[in-house]
Amino acid sequence: MSDWKSVKKDGYPPDKEWVIITAIDRDGDRYTQTGCRYIRDIEKEGYTDEFISKHPNGIWEWAYEAGADYWEDIEDEVIAWMKEPEPYEGD
Repeated sequence: MSDWKSVKKDGYPPDKEWVIITAIDRDGDRYTQTGCRYIRDIEKEGYTDEFISKHPNGIWEWAYEAGADYWEDIEDEVIAWMKEPEPYEGD
C-alpha cells in the first residue's frame, strides 16, 4: 500500500507541512525529494509581485540546506506527495 497522493487527484498537502515529493524533470525523468513543502499564500512569505503573479496558486519549495532557513522553489512538475515518516524511536 502506498501513501502517495496524486496532486491532480488528491490536491496539495496542508500548508507548509513537510512532505516527500515525486517530480518530473525537464528530461521527463521522475525523482523523489525529501524536505519539501507547499506554500499557498506566498505573498506572506515575502516573494515579489512578479513571482506571485507567475505562481498564483502557491509554490513548492525544498530545504536547500539542512538546518538552514533557506528554501529553493521547485521548478519541475510535482506529480505526487506523501507525508514524511516519523523518525525511528529505537528499540
